Amino acid sequence: MARTAIVTGAAQGIGRAIALRLAEDGCNVLLNDLASKQTVLQALVDDINSACTSPSKVKISNSKLPAATYVLGDVSVEDDVKKMVQTAVATFGALDIMVANAGVVMNSSIIETSLADFDRVLAINTKGTFLCVKLAGEQMIKQGNGGRIIVASSVCGKKVENMDEVTAARNQLNPGQFMDGIRQSTALKELGKPEYIADAVSFLASDKGCYITGETLGVDAGMLLA
Repeated sequence: MARTAIVTGAAQGIGRAIALRLAEDGCNVLLNDLASKQTVLQALVDDINSACTSPSKVKISNSKLPAATYVLGDVSVEDDVKKMVQTAVATFGALDIMVANAGVVMNSSIIETSLADFDRVLAINTKGTFLCVKLAGEQMIKQGNGGRIIVASSVCGKKVENMDEVTAARNQLNPGQFMDGIRQSTALKELGKPEYIADAVSFLASDKGCYITGETLGVDAGMLLA
């Protein structure tokens, strides 16, 4: 039986790459993002659902025939996160993997950041992550088979040198930076790709990662060493 994953913040960037990789791994995926991203999210769902049966921009070379659907919503709203979990279970029969990827970073100094912006960062990065972990965990315990909860964070949670920005650190998976100007700040002198993060999520969600828990994995080209 195919496993089922929820990926928040899935319309673009790292979230999109994670959704595609988990689908390629044979998982059913429920994708989430804000209502403003509905068109992009629907296109991604259509690509995943048609990838095994018709020509598509997305290449999924897997015979397990993954299926995808989406739920629009804000991860900082409890009812929205409940709807994600309930829809995943109702559509696919269970919830096995939660990837709490949705998050925001304010690229401004504390002096320049408004209270409204600060509250938004805390609501999405902290409260949103809490709700995803809590509600997914409750469902997994109810099912009695365990599961995988993977939380995307930021290298900013480890290294804040020369970065004056407001962000809430989260645990588990610390992606590196994906901006051209950051290339020289890494030990490998290489710019990150969303697919690198997706590969790490794929491993942690797989049987090969079954003995790993409570860890923070940096996928940052050695930024902390540079």
